[in-house]
Amino acid sequence: MRSTLRPAVPPAVIASMFAAGLGAWNTLNTSPIDHWTGAFRRGATPWELMQDLGRWNVALAARQRLPWAHEAQQSVVGEWPLARLRDYSAPDADPRQIPTVILRPQAGHASSIVDFAEDQSQIMVGRENGCARILSMDWIGATAQTRDAGIEDYMELLREVTDLLGGRVNLVGDCQGGWLATIFAALHPRRVNSLAITGPPLTSTPASP
Repeated sequence: MRSTLRPAVPPAVIASMFAAGLGAWNTLNTSPIDHWTGAFRRGATPWELMQDLGRWNVALAARQRLPWAHEAQQSVVGEWPLARLRDYSAPDADPRQIPTVILRPQAGHASSIVDFAEDQSQIMVGRENGCARILSMDWIGATAQTRDAGIEDYMELLREVTDLLGGRVNLVGDCQGGWLATIFAALHPRRVNSLAITGPPLTSTPASP
């Protein structure tokens, strides 16, 4: 007869699993409380919890570079320690059109999130709806060279980008890219033709009476 006994797991291991689980599920913006209470409601054994956590850790550790869905249709036209500038402009784009630059999130996402899939591409939606000259910043992960980079460094980067593109751009900022675009527009209004932001971590302060 096959034994149904599971290997015993020391309490210290369970405690460390729980602590690691909190960090993992917080990282994924999923409630760790929901997971653990659900596991105990269904009667999960310590061994099953350890296997579950092991699968999550494997998934979290798989740090693969996510490709750009339309990489064949773009070229890198500028590169700095903080970022690359990828040009997705249509082949027949009017060079007189003011270019649109997308500032994507900076929260651990790959820059290719704005060109995620063939049928889910912020870049292609923009290009197909009038933004024939469209580009995206491709943020480079922190290095020893850029570990102390601050907001002014990003402002200088965007000044160089706008100079490269003719001195005036339309800015589209997603999430963290939204506050970056907003600050740049406030400091350099003559360089920004239009500003569109989605989900930026910004709050408004009511004007004093």
